Amino acid sequence: MKYIIFCFLASLVSCNNPADLREQNQYILSEPEGFSDFDIEYDVNRGDNYFSSIDSIYTRDYVDETRKVKVVLTTEEKQRIFEVVKEADFLSLPDTIERSGDTCMLPAFTKEVKVKIGSREKRVYDLIYCDVKDKTIEERFNLITNTLWEILQSKDKVKDLPQSDKIYM
Repeated sequence: MKYIIFCFLASLVSCNNPADLREQNQYILSEPEGFSDFDIEYDVNRGDNYFSSIDSIYTRDYVDETRKVKVVLTTEEKQRIFEVVKEADFLSLPDTIERSGDTCMLPAFTKEVKVKIGSREKRVYDLIYCDVKDKTIEERFNLITNTLWEILQSKDKVKDLPQSDKIYM
């Protein structure tokens, strides 16, 4: 009888927590090699620089025009972005990163990232150049945006675009 109780207790202890399993399953792709169910959109300053992996278009706004170029992410780049999204646990970030408002440089700009993994979709919005309430959340968000920015700025078609001529005061 002691053996049966021991086995029963051992099986309970070795079971995974359902919440942990759900969290791990959030980042599972149906086709990990093809990334057909992983998309990302990146928007800086509400449209001055915008990228969508859905149509592979990078957009930069100017005073009198908008220029668009085709920028295709490689499988390695998508893998790198996906790993950073997992590492930062993007799906658990708040929809809006809270800022304290105590110190805010003007003009204050925005960053927005939208990630789609399978049927899950998450958008996170941040008003940058203002004091943040939770540095850890900001660091997690910046890990993703900095990785995206680095990859996009390494693309020849993006390098060939002139810098935006918009001036903010």
